[in-house]
Amino acid sequence: MNTSHYRVLSFGMVLVLLAALVLSGTVTAQDELTVSYMQSGTYDKAAEELAPRFEEETGVAVKVVAFPWADLRQNNTTDLLTGTGEYDVMSGSYYLADV
Repeated sequence: MNTSHYRVLSFGMVLVLLAALVLSGTVTAQDELTVSYMQSGTYDKAAEELAPRFEEETGVAVKVVAFPWADLRQNNTTDLLTGTGEYDVMSGSYYLADV
């Protein structure tokens, strides 16, 4: 992966994590955020690399969970429909619009 591509991915991941922090802070303070990503070797790995820095800067731990696409879609959809709130941040796509 070239440096430019890595920087774009890193910047995107930081924005997602910061958004999660802001949104979670409006509801309740948390010690840990759980984020779900597709197990692709790209976004999930970038999130895992950025999680320690996020924790250092905010004091909030990040638990990254990664699933193959079919499992990710099912887990995210089930979490939203049942309201269990297992994931604080979900990577998703168009399929979440139906929920």
